[in-house]
Amino acid sequence: MRPFPRRILVTDRERIFNYRLSRARRLIENTFGILVARWQILHTHLKVNVETSEHIIYALCWLHNFLISDEDDVGLYNAPGLVDENGPNGEIRNGHWRQINLNRINAEDVLPHRQNIVENRAPQIRENLADYFISRDGHVPWQRRYI
Repeated sequence: MRPFPRRILVTDRERIFNYRLSRARRLIENTFGILVARWQILHTHLKVNVETSEHIIYALCWLHNFLISDEDDVGLYNAPGLVDENGPNGEIRNGHWRQINLNRINAEDVLPHRQNIVENRAPQIRENLADYFISRDGHVPWQRRYI
C-alpha cells in the first residue's frame, strides 16, 4: 500500500495514516530481517516454486517461535536487544540484527511485475484505513505525537 503523497498531507488524518503505515512496514522489515539474520537459507534467492517457498517461510517462523519460547534457552537464541523494541512513548529502538551485513534481496528482482485487480481497490482501502486510524476504535494514544 502506498502512503498519501507529501503534497496532499494537509490533515492529521493523512499524516496519521502515513505514520501508522510506516510503523507497519517497519514491523514487517524487522520480522523478516530477524529471520534472514537467523536462517542462512534466506541469505540468497530461494530457487523453489512459490508454494514451496511459503512452506519454508512458515517452517522458519514456527521454528523461530519455538526457539524463543523455550524457557531453558532464554538469551541463547534471542539475545536481549536483538529485535527492534517500542519505547514507552511509541518510539522505536533499533535492534542489533540491523547491524548484520547480509546480501539483501531486492523484492523487485524476485516478484513478477504485473497489473493486479487489487491495485484498483487500494485507494479506497487506504481511505478506509485512514478513517479507522482516527476513529475511537482504531487510534492509539500516542499517534498524534509523531505526525
